[in-house]
Amino acid sequence: MEETAESPSSATTLCISLDASIKDEARFKDAPGGWAYFSFGHKYPLKEKANRNLAFSWNACHEANAEHDLVFTQYYPVLRAVKRSAKTK
Repeated sequence: MEETAESPSSATTLCISLDASIKDEARFKDAPGGWAYFSFGHKYPLKEKANRNLAFSWNACHEANAEHDLVFTQYYPVLRAVKRSAKTK
């Protein structure tokens, strides 16, 4: 995310990339954990169709640093809350 020159608050930032991670063990049997990684690009204009990235190029960081199932749950309050809730059931 890049802050605008006019207003440096986090509410007025510009998105300069769009990536997606999709877990589907049936569709992505060859990928570690069933995860596939896609990118619409890292500058505007973004692509209309995402390219699939090679899992090994993205998984190294996720394997080394992600807290649960190759997901960075430790950085997202909503995901942390869901994880805590699941542990108490």
